[in-house]
Amino acid sequence: MPENSNQPKSLGQSLTELRERSHVSLRSLSQTTRIQEKYLSALEAGRYEELPDEIYVRSFVKSVTGALRDDSGPYLVKLTEELEACGKASRPGANRQIQDIPTVALTVTPTVIKRLLVGLAGAVLLLLMGLAVRVALRPPPIVLTAPEDGLVTTGATVEVAGNAEAGADLRINGVGVAPGRDGSFKETIDLHRGTNLIKITAKKRHSGEAVVYRRVVYEPIEN
Repeated sequence: MPENSNQPKSLGQSLTELRERSHVSLRSLSQTTRIQEKYLSALEAGRYEELPDEIYVRSFVKSVTGALRDDSGPYLVKLTEELEACGKASRPGANRQIQDIPTVALTVTPTVIKRLLVGLAGAVLLLLMGLAVRVALRPPPIVLTAPEDGLVTTGATVEVAGNAEAGADLRINGVGVAPGRDGSFKETIDLHRGTNLIKITAKKRHSGEAVVYRRVVYEPIEN
């Protein structure tokens, strides 16, 4: 029985004729479009069960018609019609075996775990070093319990007492003072008539200097 020449051509037939008119082989077309030859062959033969999902098939059609310098519009319309006719419009490759679908897996090996642990340990070490540097550079605190600022006294001396960090270089008016093991100190300072400015400083080896001032007014009793 002769073939009906008026019967509409399938998408595969149209693509095959387009390729042959352009004198391009499947292998050459595969190299140009970077589409596997088995997919091009299945597309021309209408074997949609061997093709990936619709979104990829539509991309194949665009790449093929573009490489063969033809408008992809009519071919995409025919593709949609054929996929709907065979019930594969949403997932043309749904019946394929799952191993045919390209997958990307993240492999966690002992080497990867080791590198992660080393990186984590390094980050923790840097954090601890940063904290240690901040502590080392922080000026040691000074807590004065006497005298009160602005004290007016008739005595020729005043007692300077308080607490500083143990091991700090403590000075009162530039004179070194040795605090006790608990950081406490007590020194008697001579006063001159009028306002006396007492400067107390504390400093560790690499730290900044802590400074506290006390003003004491000496007003001796006149005989």
